[in-house]
Amino acid sequence: QKSYRKSSEAVSAFVHFVHERQVIYELKSSGAAPPYTNNVVMQSKWFTNMYRELDRGTMYFRKQILAEHSHLPSCYKEVVFKAIVYRLINKIETFDEFGKLPCISEWKDFQRFLGEKMSSGGVIFTSAHQNMGLTRFCLTIKDVLKDINQLTQSIIGAESLEMCFNILKSIQNIGNFFAWQICCDFLELRLINFYENS
Repeated sequence: QKSYRKSSEAVSAFVHFVHERQVIYELKSSGAAPPYTNNVVMQSKWFTNMYRELDRGTMYFRKQILAEHSHLPSCYKEVVFKAIVYRLINKIETFDEFGKLPCISEWKDFQRFLGEKMSSGGVIFTSAHQNMGLTRFCLTIKDVLKDINQLTQSIIGAESLEMCFNILKSIQNIGNFFAWQICCDFLELRLINFYENS
């Protein structure tokens, strides 16, 4: 159609970028030696993966949850807690140093660990996106733990993906970005079962 002609070059460039980025991922994953592309910008700059499921942090989270919780229904509230804690920090090294994703009963120990790490100059949050800082993070988790059973039941009982998203957004300091990331984790783990594009 004529109305789309003005954007055809931009769309073409975007599709080419997506394809090239995926080729780079596949070459890196196969163990091939660099360079993975002839594109100078894509050789020298860092770009996210084209699929969320290929993200290093997402793969780490999924592996941790599946290793610890092979019977998901019996531990939904632990998974809800861990997803929120993990996404708000989103730095693998923090959890590796602690030894695992903390469970609800380990929250106080994890909170102490974070405080000590930060006091000694360590970095606890990812630098990939804006984080909320330790004080606000702890207030958010306190809000989550206030009634983790009800929160979990609300998420599992949500009648739509939008409802689940809004439940997560109602938690103190959780906005659109984090609510959606946590929803995606729940979708991938089949904690909730909705069509992703709904």
